[in-house]
Amino acid sequence: MAEHILTICIPSYRRLQQAMRTVRGLLPSVDGEHSRILVLDNASPDDYAGAFRSDPALSAAIDRGVLEISRNPTNIGMSANFLRAFEMARGEWLWLLSDDDEVEADAIGRVLSAIRTVGDEYGFVKFGSTRRPAGPKNSIDDFEEFIDRNARSVDDFNDFIFISNGIYRLKDFRSILEVGYKHAHTYVPHFMLMSAFMSRGGRMAIVNEEIVDYVVPEIGYSYGMLAGLGVGGTKSLLFKLRPGYSKRFYSLFFPHNDFKVIIDLYFNCKRDATPEVYRYHARNYCHLVSVARSPLRVLMLRGFLEVGRVPAVFEFMLRTLGAKSAMLNKHLDEIKARYGFLDGALSE
Repeated sequence: MAEHILTICIPSYRRLQQAMRTVRGLLPSVDGEHSRILVLDNASPDDYAGAFRSDPALSAAIDRGVLEISRNPTNIGMSANFLRAFEMARGEWLWLLSDDDEVEADAIGRVLSAIRTVGDEYGFVKFGSTRRPAGPKNSIDDFEEFIDRNARSVDDFNDFIFISNGIYRLKDFRSILEVGYKHAHTYVPHFMLMSAFMSRGGRMAIVNEEIVDYVVPEIGYSYGMLAGLGVGGTKSLLFKLRPGYSKRFYSLFFPHNDFKVIIDLYFNCKRDATPEVYRYHARNYCHLVSVARSPLRVLMLRGFLEVGRVPAVFEFMLRTLGAKSAMLNKHLDEIKARYGFLDGALSE
């Protein structure tokens, strides 16, 4: 059998049932000649290989060679598991697919059609999603245009960091895979790969069709550590652009509510660390975000985080403000649920 065109890679950790459901939905369109599926189990407590083998249809797919289950010997983290896909995939193109997003019935056919259409001109195919407004242009042709597209709105940036609607030509991205690993701490190594690709003269094809629906997780990610210090973490990518574009690029990574980041860091450190650790991380965030905020905004944020050094005062302030703002109270409830603090017991 000739080498297939597309590897559909599903990185997964502790979401066995979701991964199995996603694979079952894909299998009717996977023939082994044009596409195959690879599930990357990041050393989950669950026995992925055994569970897939216990399902007759999935076991038959493994035997036919259209489905492979690969397990990391230890948990290497979410970002590194994403990047492993670029190492493990075979064929010409890689579709990196979340294990719990809902895939359109004809998605594989549309992906194959798109990558045949783009030929050798493009190294990345970007499908649409409900996470951003559609644009009139069907390509992004240079790095500055890529930055402008992401800076257009928070929805545009969120759309580009959404892993499930991008298709990568492996030969173009394997050569810069080091960039992804250098930025594993950002939780968006795939976006940094796109950035490196575009900064080196790459081109992207834009297909304004949806192939997946994003599924919102029941409990959100850590707003402080993941969104604030992770996505906003230091970037080591070097490039030369016109004046203003470096700041525009670095500012992309701070679409978040700064005060919510500080509050999240406070309760995360209250549960798992010490006030000194909280202050270190909160001050670090203020330094990082200064590239995207006015000096006055940064000064206000620094004053706010310093109040957190006195827990009783900080938590009284949050309760008082939360009583006056339904939105703030909603965010506080979300944070308390994440870190196990009960309602009315912030100071426990």
